[in-house]
Order: sequence, then structure tokens, then C-alpha cells
Amino acid sequence: MAPRRLAWLRHAARVVATILAVSLSVMASDPVLDAALGGVEEFLLWVWVVALLADWGWAARRAMRSGEGALSYILSGLGIIDLVAAAAVPVAWIFGAREAGLWLFGAVWLFKLIPVTPRLARLVRVLGREAGSLAAVGVLFAILLFGSAAALYGLEGKDQPEAYGTIPRALWWAINTVTGVGIEAVPEGVVGRLVAGALMVVGLGVFGLFAGILASGFTAEVRREEFLGSWELVCRVPFLKAMGAAAIADLASSLRRMNVPENTVVVRRGQRGECMYFVAEGEVQVEVPNAPVTLGEGSFFGELALLEGGGGVRNATVRCKRPTTLLVLDVADFRALLARHPTLAAMVEEEAARRRVG
Repeated sequence: MAPRRLAWLRHAARVVATILAVSLSVMASDPVLDAALGGVEEFLLWVWVVALLADWGWAARRAMRSGEGALSYILSGLGIIDLVAAAAVPVAWIFGAREAGLWLFGAVWLFKLIPVTPRLARLVRVLGREAGSLAAVGVLFAILLFGSAAALYGLEGKDQPEAYGTIPRALWWAINTVTGVGIEAVPEGVVGRLVAGALMVVGLGVFGLFAGILASGFTAEVRREEFLGSWELVCRVPFLKAMGAAAIADLASSLRRMNVPENTVVVRRGQRGECMYFVAEGEVQVEVPNAPVTLGEGSFFGELALLEGGGGVRNATVRCKRPTTLLVLDVADFRALLARHPTLAAMVEEEAARRRVG
């Protein structure tokens, strides 16, 4: 089995086992379900706890053997997560937690999903990059809440002391109002109602700012990851890696990603070609008359559509041997690159002449 597929199966097994363990801990906290299951779930949960402790110890031993040092693993983020997940229930049991209350500590097992969820790392990077903008909006949100709470305390505090009699009470009302959880009280005065209306409208705008910043941050992060992947691939292509850094960056930003299922025909012999393809992940098979040719990661095909100006006829059928990720470069984008980078145009002419002769 391929190492990548084996790693994926291990991650999937960890996720499934963790979710099942948390589900069993929830069942164990319900007396009715606990009685119906006859204590089987508690036995399985203790087996899971032992497995977590063994996994933590094995990981520390493996780190020590690799020369990394057991302490480096124990003090790392992954080591701390593994230790907390493994030790939470035993420590709670030592301090007297029993029955349903004991298995409530099983909620910490959800932290085990963090290392096997790569998109969380992307979220952390986005939050780090957008921290300044998010902090600015957070300050605006705080000013909005405290300002409206102070205004309602001064305007309505005497008439409705239960809702606005103190700043904390008025602040709780402001939070309920701006989040839409539910308005516990309605200001009686005209000015108070204007303040409340402004709070709701502006509050929606602030939440929109939060969402917009995060959305743009995620978009930029995805584009950055795709660009870095495209850059690495372009640099591995013999025909293209001699270009300067500016031309490579320009080319990498022009590529678009395409995920293709297994056994799918990407190009067919006799069709007109308007783009070329780079194999970012997976394999494709070029069906030529003598013997099929397999192209792996870093390879490219369909280049004659670019070298001959586009619109040429495909001379072979290309099929994906397994699920494959391709990076596609359209002729129009390539022509624009030639106009911006004369050295690239010279390389294209040279390559076209070489292939015509060969």
C-alpha cells in the first residue's frame, strides 16, 4: 500500500475511534442509556483510556529513539494534547470523580482531532495574518457594546432597573441585542429606542466585517498555498525551470487547479488543444501507438498547444491512471506571459524548433 494512502487510513482510523469514544462517554453520562448498555460502554471507554496512555508513551519512546528526545515531544503541542487526552479521565478518577461525572472529562478527547485536521492549521495561519484587522474590529465592537450600555444605563436605568439598573446589566442587554439571542427588555424612551436600533444595525455591520476579514483571509491563504504548490511544480519542469524568478511567479499565478477522477480521459487524440497540463499529484497515461507512457508528478503534457500557438490537434489520448490533480495553463494566459517576458518567448521558440526537429 502506498505510504500516502496508509497515512490517510491511519488518520481516518484515529478520527473514527475518537468520535466513537466521545459518543460512548456521552452515553455513559445518561443513566437510562448506561442501564440499557449494561456497562459495556464503560469497559470500552477504559480500554480507550489505556490505549491513549500507551499511545502517549509509545510516541515519547519513538521520539527518544529518533534522537529528538522524549522531552521535546512531551513539551510540544502534540505531546501536550496527547497527555491531556490520556490523563484527563484517570486524574479525575483519582480525585474522586465517579460514574456519569467521570466520563464528562472524555470531552477533552476531541482535542485529539486537532493534529489530524490539517485545515485547523490553515485557520491558525489566517487568524495570525488577520490578527490586526480582527483586533481593530474587536475594539470597534467593544466601543459599540460599552457605549450603548452606558447610554441605556443613563436613559433607562431608573425606569427599568432590572434591565438597565447597572452597567453590567445594561451590557448584558446590549450583548443579547447585538447577537440576536433575544431582547430581554425594550427601551421606553424615544432616544433609548434609537440607541437600541442603532446598536442592532451597526452590530450587524460589525459581524459582517468579522466574516469578511476571515473570508478574504481564507481566500488569500488558499491562493498562497496553490501558488506555492504551482511554483514548486513549475521549478521541477526541465523546460521551464531555467526561467527567471519573475517569469516563474507569473506563470505559477496563471495556473488553475483541476481534480480529475481515476480513469478519466483528459485529452483525446484528434481534438483541438487550447491548453497544457502539469501533473501536480497522481499519474496519467499517454496512449501512444507503440506503448503507453506513464507520467507522474512534475511531468507535463499537451504542450504543443502552446508551442504552436494553440488550436493544434492532439496527437495522443491522455487518461488518468488514478485520482489526479492537474494544473492547467490556457493558451491565452501563456500568450500574455510571452508578451510580458521576452526571454520566455525566446525559450518557447527554441523549444518549438527543437521539438519540430526531434
